[in-house]
Amino acid sequence: MNLRRFQPDLKSVIAAVSLLTLLSFALNIGLAWQQLGVYTLTLDDAWIHQTYARNLAQGRWFIYTGDQASSGSTSPAWTLLLAVGYWLGVEPVTWSLILGAFFHALAAVMVYRLSLVYFGHRWLAAWSAILTALEWHLVWIALSGMETSLFIALTLLYLALIQTHWEKAWLMGLVGGLLFLTRPEGLLLVALAGAKLLWARRRQSLKPLACMGLTFLAVTGPLLIFNTAVSGRPLPGTFYAKFVQWVAPWTIDKALNYFRLLLQYFWLEGSLFLLFPLALIGGWLAWRRRLTALLPAGAWLLGLPAAYTIILPLVYNRGRYIMPLIPLIIILGAWTALEFVQRSRFKRLGGLVIVSASLLVGVFWYNGARAYVMEVRAIESQHMMVAEWLRTHTPPDAVIATQDIGVLAYFSDRRLIDMAGLTDPAVVPIMHQPAQMAAYIRQHGGNYVVVFPSYYGQLIKDQGLKMVFTSDKYDFHELGSDPLVVFQFR
Repeated sequence: MNLRRFQPDLKSVIAAVSLLTLLSFALNIGLAWQQLGVYTLTLDDAWIHQTYARNLAQGRWFIYTGDQASSGSTSPAWTLLLAVGYWLGVEPVTWSLILGAFFHALAAVMVYRLSLVYFGHRWLAAWSAILTALEWHLVWIALSGMETSLFIALTLLYLALIQTHWEKAWLMGLVGGLLFLTRPEGLLLVALAGAKLLWARRRQSLKPLACMGLTFLAVTGPLLIFNTAVSGRPLPGTFYAKFVQWVAPWTIDKALNYFRLLLQYFWLEGSLFLLFPLALIGGWLAWRRRLTALLPAGAWLLGLPAAYTIILPLVYNRGRYIMPLIPLIIILGAWTALEFVQRSRFKRLGGLVIVSASLLVGVFWYNGARAYVMEVRAIESQHMMVAEWLRTHTPPDAVIATQDIGVLAYFSDRRLIDMAGLTDPAVVPIMHQPAQMAAYIRQHGGNYVVVFPSYYGQLIKDQGLKMVFTSDKYDFHELGSDPLVVFQFR
């Protein structure tokens, strides 16, 4: 084969990113198994999805614990996909990892397609896809059991559709609806597609825009009605609950600190150390050259952090809410590096940047596996141990009040009181009022309180709660956390 004439096509990219995805999962899972003898889903929120999915597969439509319907699922599309695994009889962790690997690889393939749409250079598109497949944040989140990899793949698909199929209003509405059902912030991209359609049809009939809107509502309408009936709000209450729990009141200092942490996590301390500033240069070059095809991507790159600055300025779970932007940073950064190579006076610099950026992604790819091991260690030694203790040391009718409801709901087989308000909006207004929270727990028959003591010190002190179990398998100061503790509540 003449490598100079070879141009990577879609099949070769699919093969490459599939192999890299398998290697990434093997590295992470193998390292966890070697050091801990176990691997699992690493985020407590992933087990919230699992609980909804298991209940759905059992015929209990979006019920969390007990018998009351809940609007706490931020990603109904992901819940439905997980429920398929229960219907098929596949072990839940295995099914989640299969889905995570598939959508991670699909996201890398969509990077190839989107880069081709923007720049028409196959080697550039293939390099961008490979970097995406290896980027450690994206590998880590694909292993976590969360919906993020699905959302990333859909956002990239939607950006490609905005460029290539924007005139098919029904398709834009359909995929936009799926995007919204995966993450509510997908509505921003749908709005961008609508704006493009409106601008293109500004002197013609607005029927296509109406068609897009009606198709979108046909897909999302049942969820909006369900949420409104259950909680009084069309959107899941999780954003509001997390804002009250971790952010409120909003201040400009918190917003600025949010941007500082984003730069720290995704630039100064990560594999994007070179690609991030290159992407900024790429954005400037695209603006100067009037590359209008990149406008939707640019608006998404700016709009998503801006939206979170307002509604939830919190770098949560290694910044997972902003991870959908990483593939676009890679696409723009890789294109800028290629621009340097193609300019004679910057050719050596461009080559050095390409090699260095690739090496950085590779180094952090391995370091990311160590982060996965640490997360497995944390959830196994805290949430899993506490859930097992509750299942074996409390009566079946015990009621548990807790701030982390995922693992405990799934494995303890006990009814929960959600102290974080993710599945119970009534808790949100009293979240930071210990006396009212205690009254609420007492009113709903709570027997035990399971919390991280540093967050609920006043409640523990005022109610004189007695500690009955704490997980001490590992040194929790090493993990940056105090242990999850079970208190008896009277």
